Amino acid sequence: MKLTESSVIRFPLRQKSIHADFMTRVFLLIGLGIAVCSLAVWLLGGSGFDWITILFIIGFPVVGIWGWRRASIGEVELSEAGIRVHRRTQTETYPWEDISSVSSTKLERGDNAALCRMLGVDLSHPLVVVELKRSMRRHLLLNRLGTRSSGIRMGTRISIEPEDVYGFVEAANRYLKASLSGNDLGQSRVP
Repeated sequence: MKLTESSVIRFPLRQKSIHADFMTRVFLLIGLGIAVCSLAVWLLGGSGFDWITILFIIGFPVVGIWGWRRASIGEVELSEAGIRVHRRTQTETYPWEDISSVSSTKLERGDNAALCRMLGVDLSHPLVVVELKRSMRRHLLLNRLGTRSSGIRMGTRISIEPEDVYGFVEAANRYLKASLSGNDLGQSRVP
């Protein structure tokens, strides 16, 4: 957590996030599946094994893993305006008036947790869940997410994985409480 001028608190994102780890394993499995299918077709005499196929088998998982790992590098900013998530791949903006709650949780139950456990993803780290009053939208051209932009509706719940989950939740709830009561958070009150 780093306090900067004008009451902005920055939290670095956890680089080995659950989401990035899950997608890394999915892309590895897809690459392995493509390799096995290509080898089976080649062994059955269906097609030749050329360099383009080999490059695709290697390149597809590498590019996919690289892209998803980039999404877990960045930081989260808490300010009087709201929550802003800066990732290498995109920026997400959520004003406080569009946020109903901020809490921490662990991914323990449900289909997502079962699938992560089957792939061997470490679920011991908590994550932050932000409940939104409005749908989050993804702008396709600018690669931005938020509740105030145009684009495709994506749901009313987001998860964020800062390194200091509990410090983030505490600070975010202070900002949320201040925005609901209409008070201004002075820099002296924010840790």
